Amino acid sequence: MVNRATASRTGLNPTDVETVALLAVLNTATPTRLAALLAMGTGSMTLVIDRLERAGIVRRVRDTNDRRSLTIELVEDHRHELADLYTPLRQGGVDLAARYSDEELTVIADYLTHANDMLRDVAASLTGNAATDISRDVNESPPTSGTLDSVPRRDYQRSPLDG
Repeated sequence: MVNRATASRTGLNPTDVETVALLAVLNTATPTRLAALLAMGTGSMTLVIDRLERAGIVRRVRDTNDRRSLTIELVEDHRHELADLYTPLRQGGVDLAARYSDEELTVIADYLTHANDMLRDVAASLTGNAATDISRDVNESPPTSGTLDSVPRRDYQRSPLDG
């Protein structure tokens, strides 16, 4: 819903917005990794990257050691523009979390972690792709369930788009 509204506001395709949001979290990723995380084919991802590059939102960066290797990254100027669009979402999340105790947040985090795992597995079974875990890209290792201490705390008042 938010990605569609952001797409409408920016004139981007909703898939383009999902890709930009993912890059805001990962900082950089290969086209193949982006395609896997978004359950898309690599050809479709190339079209998304082409559109975003033409719009000046992302850039392709060649590996200095292996020119065949390529990563995609956000252009800094657009990172801040996009961060402004997500400010109400960020603040709403902070306000919502303040309504719950640490114990309640532990249960909520556990539920959401397991629900996300289940959704990823279902998507993988529908697309025939191996399940992909973004937490391995964001954190050293995927969070374990049980306590909030096992989930890396993030500054939810700051967005990955803030840089």
